[in-house]
Amino acid sequence: MLEDPTPMLEKVEELQRERLLVTQEIADLDQDAAARAALAGITDDQVAAVLRESADPKALLKTVVGRVTLDPDSMASQIHYQLPRWLSVASPRGFEPLLPP
Repeated sequence: MLEDPTPMLEKVEELQRERLLVTQEIADLDQDAAARAALAGITDDQVAAVLRESADPKALLKTVVGRVTLDPDSMASQIHYQLPRWLSVASPRGFEPLLPP
């Protein structure tokens, strides 16, 4: 038996809060990974269809295209899509250490 269980209960509550933060961070990362996987599967035809339906295709391209690479030998190009900032599902706070160093 503990004479005073208060410190132990406080520690349990602290660990529970940390566990919830880590659980939420994992969920955020899983959602972000799923969104990135969906972006990786975008076809040129799908992009063309969205651009045709867009009111402002230039603004849309600036939002979703990260960069375009060109192979100088084959002259083949590759579009690298990015997640728009407003679509990001990751935690906005970023990584926060849960325990003091």
